[in-house]
Amino acid sequence: SMAYKELLIKKKEAVAIIKFNRPGQMNAVNTQLSGELVDALLSIDRDTGIKVVIITGVGHAFSAGIDIPELLENPFLSSFENKVPTQMSVPWIPLILRQMKKPVIASINGVAVGAGFSIALACDIRIASEKAKMGAPFGRVGLMPEFGSTYNLPRLVGIGKACELIFTGDMIEPKEMMEIGLVNRVVPAEKLEEFTFQMAKKIAKWPA
Repeated sequence: SMAYKELLIKKKEAVAIIKFNRPGQMNAVNTQLSGELVDALLSIDRDTGIKVVIITGVGHAFSAGIDIPELLENPFLSSFENKVPTQMSVPWIPLILRQMKKPVIASINGVAVGAGFSIALACDIRIASEKAKMGAPFGRVGLMPEFGSTYNLPRLVGIGKACELIFTGDMIEPKEMMEIGLVNRVVPAEKLEEFTFQMAKKIAKWPA
């Protein structure tokens, strides 16, 4: 597998932990990160020693979504014809997450908006820190909610709530995340990593 620049990957006790590692950019998803994430997910899925996957972020954010500055300065990315998904591009990520043979837990350590929000939704289980904030402010920048969120969000919170979250772009606090079924658990920030790992280990004990 390739050496990653924008991801940290740790494997222990049949659990693979993938961390977005662009803390200075709030773990925004750029071309490099999305290519690495596709590669990492596919190779972890083939790794018979791994039973469960955790996705989280380094620093204060889970992911602030697509790297807009990169999008604007790169004429190749921002031209319409190049929005058609290629194998290494962003739209494949939620599809890969849904089709993986292993359970994936999103450990939401901070802000998860836009593509970060959608990646969390594509995971099987979501554990949020009390410091997490989630939101789908796609409309503010004139985008369709992408990344599989139009499919996943209504299945978690219902059509009415999904419409409200998408149309208003409001940020969702941890208490409401729990109430509406957006996340499975909310835990204190300092316990998030350990709590998620213990759950992953419990799942990893079962036969594949």
